[in-house]
Amino acid sequence: MAQALQTPEVDNFKYLSSLVSGYYQLAQVSGPEPIPWTPLTRPLAERRFGLVTSGGLYHKGHEPPFDLEREQREPSWGDPSYRSLPADLAQDELGVSH
Repeated sequence: MAQALQTPEVDNFKYLSSLVSGYYQLAQVSGPEPIPWTPLTRPLAERRFGLVTSGGLYHKGHEPPFDLEREQREPSWGDPSYRSLPADLAQDELGVSH
């Protein structure tokens, strides 16, 4: 029988600015959510996966950058949209707006 994955308790707020940290510390949350976990049923070499990041990356010339002007006006707002990047994207086609 497989053992449950144990994760250490981490204080993520110590890495945030006081403005952002204060916002999240005052937010009403019902409690921590469980970490989503799906055990592999086949070897990793037979799987496909996607990587999700909050780095503000986009495909220059094919997609619009993220809304930095609104984020500057409203620091507690974050652009909730996403971009899909092709696997063969050249470095000079990669834009960053974060």
